[in-house]
Amino acid sequence: MSTPNTPKPTPAVPALAAQLTQELIQMRDALVKLSLCLKDWQFELDQQGERAAQKVADQALEKFRLQTPAGSDRMESSQAPDYKGS
Repeated sequence: MSTPNTPKPTPAVPALAAQLTQELIQMRDALVKLSLCLKDWQFELDQQGERAAQKVADQALEKFRLQTPAGSDRMESSQAPDYKGS
């Protein structure tokens, strides 16, 4: 029976492994930086969305205020609850 020939390690294999390890570390670092940039971008987009939603809400409220006759959306002083504890 013959045994399969196993290649003997050459001096280039450890150097190649070290180079591959360094390149993988650099790739990992680049992915971490990309992930952080994407999180920053997501935060900024969320902030812009919240500001836009607030602007739309403010415009809707202003439109409602302009359409509502003065004082009709407020309670008369006799209808207001008494918070003084009496």
